[in-house]
Amino acid sequence: GHDRLGFLYCEPHVLTSETVAGSFNFAASASGCRITLLDCGMRSGDRPEAKIREFAKRFADGEFDFTAMFAISDYGALVALREFEAHGIAVPETLSILGCGNVKVPGIERLTTVDIPRSRIAREVAVMANHILAHHEGFRTQVNVPPVMAVRKTVRQLSPVRQVVQR
Repeated sequence: GHDRLGFLYCEPHVLTSETVAGSFNFAASASGCRITLLDCGMRSGDRPEAKIREFAKRFADGEFDFTAMFAISDYGALVALREFEAHGIAVPETLSILGCGNVKVPGIERLTTVDIPRSRIAREVAVMANHILAHHEGFRTQVNVPPVMAVRKTVRQLSPVRQVVQR
């Protein structure tokens, strides 16, 4: 499979994005993947297009060595899709691109992305709020709502690499 990954940090460094980045880094590293960080260095109000364009050019010039790139947002992933293809990089044949959020924006119908089930999260919050307001005890105060992959057209499946163990 993909064992050389790019992580496109195309959002400001706030708690939420730091959590996503940390979780990605942990899971990828624990799976034996090598990660290349592409940090746009964004602050609130910044736009990522110019930095992503620069990363695409550097990738096309052979500076980076990864087969898949995870963008911390769907918007960044869609910009990357446009910019990498503009530099002659075939997606997904040469580079797989994944987004995060499954936000309903133009182009999302092509993008493979991590879907954050916001309606389920909202239901869970409403249930907790109801319990709190009714002064109930013993209800769940922590809920794990796992993300779901929305598999579309920007990821190429690679055959798993078989490792030979010498004894």
